[in-house]
Amino acid sequence: MSIKDRVEDAKVLLDGGRYVGAFANLLVAISASSRKAFPKKVTKSNFQKGTMQDAEAFNYFLGGRLHKLLLNPLAQSDYGSSGICIEFEGEQQQIENIIYTHFRCSLIHEGRLLDNVDFVDSDSNLGGTPTASVSQGGRLLLGTGWINLAFQAVVYAQINGDEFGIEHRYMKPKFNIDEVAFANRLTLVYDMTPGRIEIFKDAIIRMARTHIDKASFDEVALLFNGLVSRGEISLGSLNGLQAKDLVDNQYRLTPKGGKVIQDIAREYEIVVV
Repeated sequence: MSIKDRVEDAKVLLDGGRYVGAFANLLVAISASSRKAFPKKVTKSNFQKGTMQDAEAFNYFLGGRLHKLLLNPLAQSDYGSSGICIEFEGEQQQIENIIYTHFRCSLIHEGRLLDNVDFVDSDSNLGGTPTASVSQGGRLLLGTGWINLAFQAVVYAQINGDEFGIEHRYMKPKFNIDEVAFANRLTLVYDMTPGRIEIFKDAIIRMARTHIDKASFDEVALLFNGLVSRGEISLGSLNGLQAKDLVDNQYRLTPKGGKVIQDIAREYEIVVV
């Protein structure tokens, strides 16, 4: 049995309208993924002496995946805090900790959801935005959009690429450069920001071409503008680039933007994992 098997079981349950059962299987897959990323008795805890316990591993994995899926698709790491808090039971709590404590643990150890939480069984929002609300009685209600998000958190995690046959690519410095100093130089020369640098790194990966640093501006612009026309770069990212004259008012790459891309391509290479 594998993480992929748990995901396949969840799909069967989902097709049968068994939303809580599907979510339970995905929570098991998330738990297994977290231990694949942070092995027991080996990984040091971020918060206490000793090794990372199940709760910390689960929260660190799911929190990072939620942050990447919902808030920052260009985040370098799959792991960390979601940054999404909900006021529940008199205090602000991270959503990943709520899911671990009140959904994962109760379903696995009690075989049911406790009275203070519920899962909204509705297929109207399966592929939509995940919702979370607290009723007048203080019960936390999660919408079915979390099922789709849980699928994505597991299937598209870099650590699970081997299970699902998905290649993951990232930018790695070619010459052990000081990445902070390099980013500072781009900031000084081109009036860049770290976020805009990450947008261009992601674009280089999507261009899927070697020797971008040696290509002509017309070649680089053709590849970049193709990403724009296919909708592979978000409107928010493009507006951020436009504000610094890195793309024009039609979101086409400018010569300044081309120089930034080639500077990055000279110092970084694409690594497939």
